[in-house]
Amino acid sequence: MAQDLGRAFTWEDEAEVQDSQFELLPEGEYDYEVVGFKRERFAGSSKMAACPIAVLTLRCTSPKASGTGFCRLFLNSKVVWRITAFFKSCGLMRPDTPEGTRFPMTLFEQVIGCTGRVKVTITKNEGANGKTYENNDYQFVIPRAGTQAPAAPKQQSWGGQGF
Repeated sequence: MAQDLGRAFTWEDEAEVQDSQFELLPEGEYDYEVVGFKRERFAGSSKMAACPIAVLTLRCTSPKASGTGFCRLFLNSKVVWRITAFFKSCGLMRPDTPEGTRFPMTLFEQVIGCTGRVKVTITKNEGANGKTYENNDYQFVIPRAGTQAPAAPKQQSWGGQGF
């Protein structure tokens, strides 16, 4: 998968007008479909080591609202629980997969078209300029034991190890 790195502008270049792709969704539970996936890199901070980031584009719908949002999942052991919740929510991992079970990060190659449920909240963060910004936070809803997880759109190719 080719990664879009963008093109750097010079001070003499012209650019085309483009509206923000960001939509702030109201808080609530939504059905989602993964409609985009790209890889980014986190440079690291005082709280987390440098690591890859999976950026998911989610089309979210509910009876009250719909829109598209971006969810960043850091490929770091400190937050592996978020990756686990996503894979369980979208059906790439069974909801009853026991803690300690190993799984490959190559599962991200299968996420386009996956569906599930997500709880959306609004968080407020202060930017470097001192202004407060609102962002959506995505908490993936894991199907309860005994319920059917959403079907993944592609056949799992990692050897059927019981995920």
